[in-house]
Amino acid sequence: MPIKVLKQIVAQFKKSSECPYCKSRFKEDDVSVLASTGHTCILFVCCTACNANAFVTVELFPDEIRMHIMPGEEISTNEILDMKNFLKSWQGDLKDLFKK
Repeated sequence: MPIKVLKQIVAQFKKSSECPYCKSRFKEDDVSVLASTGHTCILFVCCTACNANAFVTVELFPDEIRMHIMPGEEISTNEILDMKNFLKSWQGDLKDLFKK
Protein backbone atom coordinates (compact mmCIF):
# COMPACT_ATOMS: atom_id res chain seq x y z
CA MET A 1 0.00 0.00 0.00
CA PRO A 2 1.54 3.37 -0.97
CA ILE A 3 2.70 5.66 1.84
CA LYS A 4 0.37 8.40 0.59
CA VAL A 5 -2.62 6.10 1.12
CA LEU A 6 -1.37 5.06 4.58
CA LYS A 7 -1.08 8.73 5.58
CA GLN A 8 -4.65 9.33 4.41
CA ILE A 9 -5.86 6.34 6.41
CA VAL A 10 -4.15 7.58 9.57
CA ALA A 11 -5.58 11.08 9.03
CA GLN A 12 -9.09 9.67 8.50
CA PHE A 13 -8.74 7.44 11.55
CA LYS A 14 -7.71 10.35 13.79
CA LYS A 15 -10.54 12.49 12.42
CA SER A 16 -13.29 9.90 12.86
CA SER A 17 -12.23 7.75 15.84
CA GLU A 18 -11.88 8.09 19.56
CA CYS A 19 -10.38 6.01 22.36
CA PRO A 20 -12.78 3.16 23.20
CA TYR A 21 -12.07 3.71 26.92
CA CYS A 22 -11.89 7.46 27.64
CA LYS A 23 -13.44 8.80 24.39
CA SER A 24 -10.48 11.16 23.76
CA ARG A 25 -9.45 11.91 20.19
CA PHE A 26 -6.24 10.24 19.07
CA LYS A 27 -3.18 12.39 18.35
CA GLU A 28 -0.56 11.87 15.62
CA ASP A 29 1.87 10.12 17.97
CA ASP A 30 -0.85 7.76 19.21
CA VAL A 31 -1.11 5.90 15.90
CA SER A 32 1.42 3.44 14.42
CA VAL A 33 1.08 1.45 11.20
CA LEU A 34 2.02 -2.16 11.92
CA ALA A 35 1.34 -3.77 8.56
CA SER A 36 -0.35 -3.30 5.23
CA THR A 37 -1.19 -5.73 2.47
CA GLY A 38 -3.37 -5.15 -0.54
CA HIS A 39 -6.40 -3.24 0.67
CA THR A 40 -5.98 -3.87 4.39
CA CYS A 41 -3.74 -2.33 7.01
CA ILE A 42 -3.35 -2.82 10.73
CA LEU A 43 -2.78 0.09 13.09
CA PHE A 44 -1.74 0.09 16.74
CA VAL A 45 -3.05 2.97 18.82
CA CYS A 46 -2.05 3.97 22.32
CA CYS A 47 -4.11 6.75 23.86
CA THR A 48 -1.92 9.39 25.51
CA ALA A 49 -4.88 10.50 27.64
CA CYS A 50 -5.48 7.18 29.43
CA ASN A 51 -2.67 4.86 28.21
CA ALA A 52 -5.15 2.34 26.79
CA ASN A 53 -4.19 0.55 23.59
CA ALA A 54 -5.99 -1.09 20.71
CA PHE A 55 -5.40 -2.71 17.36
CA VAL A 56 -7.31 -1.36 14.38
CA THR A 57 -8.00 -3.22 11.16
CA VAL A 58 -8.67 -0.91 8.22
CA GLU A 59 -10.11 -2.25 4.99
CA LEU A 60 -10.29 -0.14 1.84
CA PHE A 61 -13.23 -0.57 -0.48
CA PRO A 62 -14.00 1.45 -3.64
CA ASP A 63 -16.53 3.69 -1.90
CA GLU A 64 -15.65 3.43 1.79
CA ILE A 65 -13.09 2.76 4.49
CA ARG A 66 -14.12 0.22 7.14
CA MET A 67 -12.38 0.34 10.50
CA HIS A 68 -12.67 -2.20 13.29
CA ILE A 69 -11.16 -1.31 16.67
CA MET A 70 -10.13 -4.20 18.92
CA PRO A 71 -9.38 -2.83 22.40
CA GLY A 72 -6.38 -4.39 24.08
CA GLU A 73 -6.52 -5.93 27.52
CA GLU A 74 -4.59 -4.25 30.29
CA ILE A 75 -1.36 -6.00 31.24
CA SER A 76 -0.56 -5.85 34.94
CA THR A 77 2.86 -5.11 36.40
CA ASN A 78 2.95 -8.64 37.81
CA GLU A 79 2.34 -10.15 34.36
CA ILE A 80 5.25 -8.15 32.95
CA LEU A 81 7.54 -9.22 35.81
CA ASP A 82 6.45 -12.86 35.38
CA MET A 83 7.33 -12.73 31.67
CA LYS A 84 10.68 -11.05 32.42
CA ASN A 85 11.56 -13.75 34.96
CA PHE A 86 10.46 -16.52 32.60
CA LEU A 87 12.53 -15.16 29.71
CA LYS A 88 15.56 -14.64 31.94
CA SER A 89 15.80 -18.40 32.46
CA TRP A 90 14.50 -19.48 29.01
CA GLN A 91 16.99 -21.73 27.19
CA GLY A 92 15.05 -22.55 24.01
CA ASP A 93 14.32 -20.86 20.71
CA LEU A 94 11.86 -17.94 20.95
CA LYS A 95 9.92 -19.41 18.01
CA ASP A 96 9.01 -22.32 20.30
CA LEU A 97 7.14 -19.94 22.60
CA PHE A 98 4.65 -19.08 19.88
CA LYS A 99 3.94 -22.54 18.51
CA LYS A 100 0.47 -23.91 19.15
